[in-house]
Amino acid sequence: MNDILNRFWSKVAEPVDAHNDCWIWKAFRNPKGYGMIRTKRPRRMILAHRFVYEQFYGPIPEGSIIHHNCKNPSCVNPTHLELDTNGGHSAYHNTCRPRKEVCSHGHKYVPSNTYIDRSGQRHCRICNRNYQICHRNKKLTISANGRQL
Repeated sequence: MNDILNRFWSKVAEPVDAHNDCWIWKAFRNPKGYGMIRTKRPRRMILAHRFVYEQFYGPIPEGSIIHHNCKNPSCVNPTHLELDTNGGHSAYHNTCRPRKEVCSHGHKYVPSNTYIDRSGQRHCRICNRNYQICHRNKKLTISANGRQL
């Protein structure tokens, strides 16, 4: 166990203020920016912030996640980490990022202009109609030039 702890601490940048500053993971990070560390037995990659949380606070209950209060995925400072449920975590992020009021082309999401697909995502009726018209015109142009679809 000392071996993995020594490897862990060698991959953490020295913070100026150990209690308040983020402890930045210097080694490998996954595409979302979370630090990863390899264990020996069993040989696998684990998230560095989950590893440090378990070292300071004990096992993580099944179904729980670790939330970064600092919003920095590469931070491994245990004072910046807290236990959360997946539902609570999603609710937290939904309050941080309110739903969009307009589509990417600026049309308002109002009931008369909005439909919800099978996966539950909202779509703009105006943009969908414009896409259908454009797509249909491309088909007509291609068939008028004598090409097969």
